[in-house]
Amino acid sequence: MGETIEVGHLHKALTPGTPYVAYVRATSVVGDAKGWGVASAPEIAPPDYPSQPEKPTSPWQWPTALEVHWTAPWLRGSELESCEFVYSLDPDCRELTKVPHEVAHKSFEERQIHVEDLEYATTYYFKVRIKNGVGWSFWSEVSEGFMTGACRPAPPKRPILEHIDMEQLVFRWNLPDSHGCAIDKYEVFLADQAQVAKVPQLIEDLNQCETDEEQKELLDALPVREFHGIKVEEFTDPKEPDHIFEGLLGGLPYAVAVRAHNVEGWSDWSEPLDDIVSPFGRPQTGGEFEFARSPHEFVAKHRSGKCRWSAEQPSYPRPNPPQNHAKSAPEFAGSDLEWMKPSEAPLVAGV
Repeated sequence: MGETIEVGHLHKALTPGTPYVAYVRATSVVGDAKGWGVASAPEIAPPDYPSQPEKPTSPWQWPTALEVHWTAPWLRGSELESCEFVYSLDPDCRELTKVPHEVAHKSFEERQIHVEDLEYATTYYFKVRIKNGVGWSFWSEVSEGFMTGACRPAPPKRPILEHIDMEQLVFRWNLPDSHGCAIDKYEVFLADQAQVAKVPQLIEDLNQCETDEEQKELLDALPVREFHGIKVEEFTDPKEPDHIFEGLLGGLPYAVAVRAHNVEGWSDWSEPLDDIVSPFGRPQTGGEFEFARSPHEFVAKHRSGKCRWSAEQPSYPRPNPPQNHAKSAPEFAGSDLEWMKPSEAPLVAGV
């Protein structure tokens, strides 16, 4: 038998990280020795760069987040140390966004990442590479497209008052974020008088409800004056939604709020528009009359015409006119009247 031997160098074509032993036997022109010598002590082939990982997968999607899984490839004799992810909106990955290191390694042992702050209903493409003690692997192939899901719309912003008079109220609201799925309808309500002060708390309670039945109970309990459902196709311009409530009374406080709907469900209710008061109507004439000029005489100009009033005129709600002629709208006529000096208007009776 031959002498004891040992492995001095390993061939570069050996499998990295795999143990090897060597045997030897003597040979001459006569022939080979009978049997092999004693095996050498095992030696590990030197490590190499990791193999290319498989393309990532995504078992879970959310409206603004994706859960992406990856599999560790053959490490070629060295321990896994790190991973790196990039993603793109383009399947060719011409423009890449790198996943932050802390996100990529938060669930490193589970071989998954959770990427947040993405866009609604948008497709993303991922690649991954890994690192061992030797260095980085090649990038994986580009994943299949992973689409974030849609969800119920964002609540509309606080409604904006467009017009109010004694009989009607017109308001609009900015188009809310649809969160990846088109808005198909809205709901609005109107509250008045003593109920207006309760609307902010009502909105807070409504947004805590889990079912439409719970919301209906709260709205009925207030109660709201009117409740309307509006389909998007009913708007003149769906990009600038608005609504009108009619049958108002003069001099009363009102509040309105709105919420939006898509196939994923209802948004929260908007912040209420709750600081509006309807004006009083135009003054009604009390028959034709003539005025005597006096220190108490004053003139009011209405959008429907010009008229002159005196302190003795009994047909109007305000018996005591102001003692000067500074601009100040009468209580009974809202913002449609302004004061004028008697000389600025003709002497007429009625409106």
